[in-house]
Amino acid sequence: MGLQISTGLRNHILDTGDIQGKLDGASIRLYSGSQPASSDDAKPGASTLLAIITPLACTGAASSGSISIDAAVSVNAVATGTAGWFRLHESGDATPDNASTTAARIDGTVGTSGANLNFPGGTSIQSGAPVKLDTFTINAPAA
Repeated sequence: MGLQISTGLRNHILDTGDIQGKLDGASIRLYSGSQPASSDDAKPGASTLLAIITPLACTGAASSGSISIDAAVSVNAVATGTAGWFRLHESGDATPDNASTTAARIDGTVGTSGANLNFPGGTSIQSGAPVKLDTFTINAPAA
């Protein structure tokens, strides 16, 4: 699977045109296993939460159809496993592991290259070990 945008985020963008404001202060949750069929779905039962990277801040204006989200934070992993997918969710999403058609979320793949979120050093996560994300870029598709 690839990058998926939730119904809640799509509706917000269509209503306001503001993705930056909605995702400022968001979190990225790293999971083992395979991502769900839709970012509106609950996390699959076989997926384990490995780390929560927060807070994220949108940095600057969009350029060339992209916007960068700066994490600039290192967190300690909460479990051991191989990261397979992520869920970026707005700060107001109190239940990001549950199904929702109103929460603003982006799900995607995790890998070492060619994934939606790349960790060149590897996707193996150890409980208590640092997990660092410098930046994350969201690209709007071209017309």
